[in-house]
Amino acid sequence: MSRPHVLVVEDSVFISQQIADKLSDQYDFATSTAESAADARAALEASDIDCLLVKHNLPDESGMELTASIESDVPVILLTSSAVESVAMDALQAGVSEFFHKDNLSEETVDVLANRIDILVDLYGL
Repeated sequence: MSRPHVLVVEDSVFISQQIADKLSDQYDFATSTAESAADARAALEASDIDCLLVKHNLPDESGMELTASIESDVPVILLTSSAVESVAMDALQAGVSEFFHKDNLSEETVDVLANRIDILVDLYGL
């Protein structure tokens, strides 16, 4: 079975590359990055993406607006640096599958993120 293809949607090139590199190097995920919602939509049309990691605040719209507009059935993990409780209800209504606090990208938290990706991809049957 092939490993999931994860699209990291984050306007900070440093953070998106850090997440993508860790998922690729340590967990053998295929990874791509996008810096905006528009770039993410283009990537979804061009590639088979199994999971999206989407920043809460993107330059062109919110991660929740992007999630609500996606027509494919792909799991979305909302990347946030704020308290999850403040966005949880709106995010779930938009179609967000899971939340991940991105401020601490230690080895242990990336293990948790990779596990969540695997579980969601299996759950969605991708």
